[in-house]
Amino acid sequence: MLEARELLCERDERTLFSGLSFTLNAGEWVQITGSNGAGKTTLLRLLTGLSRPDAGDVLWQGQPLHQVRDSYHQNLLWIGHQPGIKTRLTALENLHFYHRDGDTAQCLEALAQAGLAGFEDIPVNQLSAGQQRRVALARLWLTRATLWILDEPFTAIDVNGVDRLTQRMAQHTEQGGTVILTTHQPLNVAESKIRRISLTQTGGRMMFWRIFRLELRVAFRHSAEIANPLWFFLIVITLFPLSIGPEPQLLARIAPGIIWVAALLSSLLALERLFRDDLQDGSLEQLILLPLPLPAVVLAKVMAHWMVTGLPLLILSPLVAMLLGMDVYGWQVMALTLLLGTPTLGFLGAPGVALTVGLKRGGVLLSILVLPLTIPLLIFATAAMDAASMHLPVDGYLAILGALLAGTATLSPFCDGGSVTNQHSITLDY
Repeated sequence: MLEARELLCERDERTLFSGLSFTLNAGEWVQITGSNGAGKTTLLRLLTGLSRPDAGDVLWQGQPLHQVRDSYHQNLLWIGHQPGIKTRLTALENLHFYHRDGDTAQCLEALAQAGLAGFEDIPVNQLSAGQQRRVALARLWLTRATLWILDEPFTAIDVNGVDRLTQRMAQHTEQGGTVILTTHQPLNVAESKIRRISLTQTGGRMMFWRIFRLELRVAFRHSAEIANPLWFFLIVITLFPLSIGPEPQLLARIAPGIIWVAALLSSLLALERLFRDDLQDGSLEQLILLPLPLPAVVLAKVMAHWMVTGLPLLILSPLVAMLLGMDVYGWQVMALTLLLGTPTLGFLGAPGVALTVGLKRGGVLLSILVLPLTIPLLIFATAAMDAASMHLPVDGYLAILGALLAGTATLSPFCDGGSVTNQHSITLDY
């Protein structure tokens, strides 16, 4: 009947829901649940066709809504946050406008069922907020639509009114109709009669990318912490030609060591903040308690860390090649070693950061823990660049660098997850 396929909705750079799929059949009573801001109203508007999803599609009888718009609207009753009534008209006049086929007796009966007996000929603007809401809800006793989509229908309605509306919805579903609603009030019906679709729990994949984007946003708000390692890298690269002279052969010979020592040290400068800020502002606890495996959280953070520390080094590689007199082939191999090696530095350093995050002066200890682990990476990366400078095959070296990246990317998040949890517990104890 009504089907949602892989719906994606984003608002203000925030993903409300992603990959949301479900099918609603005749006779179903569905409640969309979720906290404030979870996207419940947005989802209802997507189902009515009032809004378009960023990805995915909504289908009615197997056809996209835009292709069956008229027939779909004939079967749809939508009542949103606003009651959708004319306040200068009476309650009876409003019902006559929406339901031309209903005679006056039927409209009066609908208003009576909604609890508005005696208020039929009073202008709506003289009614209370709850009574105005009842005018709109009186349409439930007149409509021939099979699909009802109701956004917070019980707002400003008293207990007796809620019971009356609940009974009407139950009657509609028993007759083969479908009801989709959002409400924060408990429904006084058997659990077996209600199907709930929750927007509160974020899917693992979506949560992973939310953490990734959050880390990038936070990093760009502290641009100095991004710029400092890059300046350090460039300064080290620039000082060597100035100190030992511009002789091309000499620079080409020592270029691999210069580049990779500078990359390693600049990476260590930025590495300390990987978990430090999270511990200080208390968000580390929230990350640990997310409905996402902790290794996946760590993986998202390390990837974001590489985007702001390793990727810029890759972008600067043509300038570095020019300063050190490297040819095009040498630059290409250098770029490949940086592409494979800089994320490996992040994965190798992350366990050390997790172990020292609670220490006030953990920078020195971090260097002692991490530097020995980077020696194999340093050896094979510089060896690849040396081979390139002599126009020898580099495939074997690059394969080893790729294996190091694959191994550290697989194992490091699990090590980090345990280290972060243990270190956080120790820090709280003290």
